[in-house]
Amino acid sequence: MDLIYESASYQDRKQALSGDMYTGELNARRTQFDRKFEETFRLKEKKFSDEDVELAKSIFSNLIGGIGYFYGSEPEERQPTHK
Repeated sequence: MDLIYESASYQDRKQALSGDMYTGELNARRTQFDRKFEETFRLKEKKFSDEDVELAKSIFSNLIGGIGYFYGSEPEERQPTHK
């Protein structure tokens, strides 16, 4: 099952990003990330193992993915709902 959420800026795409199109785009982005990561940090050149490189990529991705910017106010419940 594919659940698709795209912002308005992607409405000019002729096909929804799902199925084979999604898989192809994901693989292209992974390859691009792997290449850029190695160009930047050169861990393989420094003789790190494949397992260490994969761990470094995971740590980097989680670090960057955890950065957020929030603006405005969100409604909050001031009274507890449980008794």
